Amino acid sequence: MWKITQELLPWFLAVLLISQYVLPVIFNQQTWWLFRSKKTSPNQSSTLADEINETKEVVDQAKSKVEIVKEKVEDNLKSAEDLKNKVDKL
Repeated sequence: MWKITQELLPWFLAVLLISQYVLPVIFNQQTWWLFRSKKTSPNQSSTLADEINETKEVVDQAKSKVEIVKEKVEDNLKSAEDLKNKVDKL
């Protein structure tokens, strides 16, 4: 068992070094990504109030789009009713 570990450990370390340092440097990506924590720094995190304001903006945009769609649907409904009345008169 110790013999197998002695032979596999250098290969494992080489693959680890290549995948965590060499390839990210070549492709201009983050190095040692496997060992970094996912915590964000306080400067990068937004406050709850900021997130609420952003959400309000998105909701307001969605409401305005809904109003536009409602107007279009009502116009189409009116024209469909007019066509139906014309057909009934014929």
